Amino acid sequence: MRTRFPQLHLGLKAKFVLTISFLILVTSVILSVFLIERQSSMIQMELEKRGELMVRNVAHNAEYGVLVENKPLLLNLMEGLYQEAEVAYISILDRRGNVLAEWDRNAEFRKVHARTQSGDGTPPATLPSKEYFVFQGQEFYNFSCPIKTTRVERSNEQVGLLLEGKNAAVTRKKQIGLAEIGMSLQNTRREIADMKRIVVLLTALVVAAGVGLTIFLVNIFIRPVKRLVQATERVAGGDLSHVVKVTTKDEIGTLASSFNRMTTSLKESREKIEEYNRTLEGKVKERTAELEKTTKLLQVEYDRLEAIVNTPNLGIVIEDKDCNIRFMNKFLIEIFGNQVGEKCYEKFKGRKDKCPVCPIDEILVKGKKTFTYLDRDAQGHYFELSASLFQDERGESYVLETLSDITEQKKLEQQVEEYTSNLEKTNQELENALRSLKETQAQLIQVEKMAAVGQLAAGVAHELNNPLGGILGYSQFALEKIGQGP
Repeated sequence: MRTRFPQLHLGLKAKFVLTISFLILVTSVILSVFLIERQSSMIQMELEKRGELMVRNVAHNAEYGVLVENKPLLLNLMEGLYQEAEVAYISILDRRGNVLAEWDRNAEFRKVHARTQSGDGTPPATLPSKEYFVFQGQEFYNFSCPIKTTRVERSNEQVGLLLEGKNAAVTRKKQIGLAEIGMSLQNTRREIADMKRIVVLLTALVVAAGVGLTIFLVNIFIRPVKRLVQATERVAGGDLSHVVKVTTKDEIGTLASSFNRMTTSLKESREKIEEYNRTLEGKVKERTAELEKTTKLLQVEYDRLEAIVNTPNLGIVIEDKDCNIRFMNKFLIEIFGNQVGEKCYEKFKGRKDKCPVCPIDEILVKGKKTFTYLDRDAQGHYFELSASLFQDERGESYVLETLSDITEQKKLEQQVEEYTSNLEKTNQELENALRSLKETQAQLIQVEKMAAVGQLAAGVAHELNNPLGGILGYSQFALEKIGQGP
């Protein structure tokens, strides 16, 4: 038998508070864990850097003390590190691994630490290094660094070169010992634990403050919603006069305003329904009269539409996407007969396939709104065709074509074209005759010009001969006088 748990019904306020509180808690915990891990890593890295720096300094400063194996000098070098609380032991070894000087806060610390050595007892060449170990429940780091010295080696030949002033020495680094520092992690772990407690406390305070602020804000946000819920209950109970007080200009305020408009509209609608019920009989009569009037108007419109459809010399046809004729008016039936249900290109054009220029393709396939062109049927009739999209009450698309019979007009146009052609031919003949007359006229004018020039020359010659004759006579008379002498 299945156990049924009681369903928990939470209000909107509780859902908001729990959801936001959960988000605050999860976010705070994630940030706290990240902060703790980061700070712990930084604290431990700081300890490691300090240990490496100290052991390098000890190895650098202990070079002379290891060369001369001066223990007091080495112990004096260690004194500065005793004050560091984290330092557990310090030891300086020679190249054979023997202890030259050491200081141990607890005599047992260094004894339990096993150092890695090579086969001949010298420290390995891979140092400096860091090694972790645990003793009596305490954690330690052992930092080690080789102690090296610089040696100059010369051969007999190089000594001769040195005497000549040439430097031919070879400088080499040689490991002469090892410096070790053991550092306890106890203070570091204590510091990390204190930091964790502080972070956890701050996280708890942040979560508590966030939850409190959430409850406060949710109370402010939910209060208008509660008023709307109460108003809804009162309206559901029949009280349409209740008005919700609008105190904000946000979405809640808009919702309250819409609710008030809705209740006002419901109240007005209820009053109208009550009024309508009281005047129903009178409105039924008025509605009947309106329907009769509308019926008459529809009949008038139907008659007018029928008159348009049956206009003389105007054909109307409706075709579907498969070129099937769905409707023909009387004008087309008189010409082609009733061809409803047949293919338009077969009955109108006498073809076995679709026309090259098909208005159905232009409208239904290419999406044109209208299409107009001049067409001729198989019987020699000329039509001016105009096609457009037509949809019935079911939304199915058809093509509505109107065909204006322009056969007589086409015949008149042909006659006009013939008359025009004859007139153009006659006009061309008249132009040729006119051109010939103009040429003859030009020749006559040239002849008249030449005759006028001849007459002018004769007149000029006559006028010149008269004075010249007199001059010639006097000239001959003068010559005769001159010939006779005095």
